[in-house]
Amino acid sequence: MSAPTGHTHVDNGSIEWHEATSKKGKPYRIGVRKAGTEAAPKPKAGEPDVGGIDVYWPPTNDPTWIDTPPPVQNIAAISRYYLNYTEGGFYQYILFFTNTQHYDYHFQDETGDTYRCNTFRNDDHYVQYNSSNPTITHVSAK
Repeated sequence: MSAPTGHTHVDNGSIEWHEATSKKGKPYRIGVRKAGTEAAPKPKAGEPDVGGIDVYWPPTNDPTWIDTPPPVQNIAAISRYYLNYTEGGFYQYILFFTNTQHYDYHFQDETGDTYRCNTFRNDDHYVQYNSSNPTITHVSAK
């Protein structure tokens, strides 16, 4: 799959980044704005899965937020997202999303790799990763 020609600028100075390892052992990183909305309580250990939903979130050339349909909002508590190609960095793709519940998210791409992003507050979040097939196909939340 060829990368989109568009790109997204991320102000790294305003984002708190954390390195992580995907399900298939690849490095990726997650981020949240340093100055965000009021912190939500941390999820308790052993909380049940909220559920998962199949999606089709391909990378786009246009860094415009895409509102999620009601099933995604109701099951995964994600109100909007966009996935874009990034230029000039280690990570080729960045997924932006806004959550309305503080869940532990797992995003699966077309390769079957999974990227975890545990959200401790309701805000905009970022997942930067590399993939040969970056389209997000499934979102699960706990």
